[in-house]
Amino acid sequence: MDENNERMNVVERLEKSVNELSDLKFALDASSIVAITDRKGIIHYVNNEFC
Repeated sequence: MDENNERMNVVERLEKSVNELSDLKFALDASSIVAITDRKGIIHYVNNEFC
């Protein structure tokens, strides 16, 4: 039982983290120009404000 409770706690924390990251992404996309590149400078993601 204890292991199951620990797993549920981990799942809840991960879901909370994903929701927080989603909120941050939304805020950045709505207010900023965002581009994500690799170390070589190759662009892998841009938001609509960038375009």
